[in-house]
Amino acid sequence: MADSFGVPIYETCHQTGHLLAATAGSGDEPECDFLAIHLSGGTCEMLRVLRSSYFGELIGATDDISAGQLMDRVGVKLGLAFPAGVSMERLAASCGEKDPESIACVPVSVRGLRLSFAGPASALLRQADAGEDAALIALRAYSAVARTLCKWIKNASMQTGLSDVLLMGGVASSAVLRRILEDRLQKARVNVTMHYADPALASDNAVGVAIFGARRWNESRCNEKGE
Repeated sequence: MADSFGVPIYETCHQTGHLLAATAGSGDEPECDFLAIHLSGGTCEMLRVLRSSYFGELIGATDDISAGQLMDRVGVKLGLAFPAGVSMERLAASCGEKDPESIACVPVSVRGLRLSFAGPASALLRQADAGEDAALIALRAYSAVARTLCKWIKNASMQTGLSDVLLMGGVASSAVLRRILEDRLQKARVNVTMHYADPALASDNAVGVAIFGARRWNESRCNEKGE
């Protein structure tokens, strides 16, 4: 198609699209190398990103399901429509500012830079089968994801020496998750600076791909002019 239209072609990837959309929409872009966490229905990965690069190095991931799959499995069990993320957010938010640590929380699993959401999902599904309150189960789901992220971020920061963290992806747009995560990081004394994608762009990698193309085009024009 590029040959047919006489235009250049720039190779990129799905992850780069998310990275550039997230940094463009955050209004709080890291000014140095940083860690990026992509949480969505199909992705749960941690990247080390060089500020001078468009691409990230994969350094951590889930060993089983993603955070989005956890939310969908639990939400469907609670009778919510698939995908269940928005409805799970509403349910959890209906608990108000209740401290998720004051209710029964599920165990989480983080080993270095590898994590697992299958265990927490199974524990939450058992709670649903037992007829426990749906709103509390939804809140516990977000608490489990936040506690997992807190340990994951702590391990990655210690291993890489990086202290700026960008959270992106559909699940990362949750205000409930962000509130609980910030609380957990503070309580655990994890000394990092969190950056969040604009919720409207958190899951939109097409915007990032467009930004990538525009930047590469501008760079090629500058190179042609010797600037």
